[in-house]
Amino acid sequence: KAVVSTQSTGWNAASGTRIWKQTFVDPMYSFSLDPFDESRMVLVSDNSLIFVNDLDMCKVPSNHPKKYQLALGSKGRSDSLLPSITGDYHPHSNSMQGLIKVVHSPYCRNKLLLLYPRQITIIDLELMHATGYILQDRGSSQFIDMYVCTSDNIIYCLHDSGAISIRRFTDNDTYQQETCYQCVVVSEAMRLCKSAKLIGLQAKPFTEEQLLFLLTDGRLVD
Repeated sequence: KAVVSTQSTGWNAASGTRIWKQTFVDPMYSFSLDPFDESRMVLVSDNSLIFVNDLDMCKVPSNHPKKYQLALGSKGRSDSLLPSITGDYHPHSNSMQGLIKVVHSPYCRNKLLLLYPRQITIIDLELMHATGYILQDRGSSQFIDMYVCTSDNIIYCLHDSGAISIRRFTDNDTYQQETCYQCVVVSEAMRLCKSAKLIGLQAKPFTEEQLLFLLTDGRLVD
């Protein structure tokens, strides 16, 4: 993963001018905006998730955002978010390792999805606790990106093999179901030249029925 910056910046897209700049102690490499509340954002650093709850494009956010670390549960998975007072690691909290990105669900309010190479963890932001997992077997190809749909409770998962898997939510009354998202289809692996690898995907807006892929050589393919 690449470090993005120790700063977050608000820009006026129409004029191209910077409105404000905020500096953090830890470098950030990913962020997600809450589609249900424009004042909320989550930033990802190497050892914590930083929750900004007063995002405003006209003024700098608070210098005291809430910082959390991911606590490991009994099965070695990230189960809950613990407040980080000093910014240091808690002895039982090291599940930030391997975290690729976080995404607010645009379909379900107060749901945050955490993407790892071999699992996706669904966090309920009201409970601050994991309520579901999508797990990959050790012999299966790893996740490298995901797209969470707005029109239905579906996740497109991009694998390092070049394949796409589609996961659909299945309602279940059992708390913390590991299979709350069932895999409904897996595509064949994309054939690429040896010098190019897949690094990301994006769905076509509105319909979300076509996907665009980003390669390491700078190409976009559909």
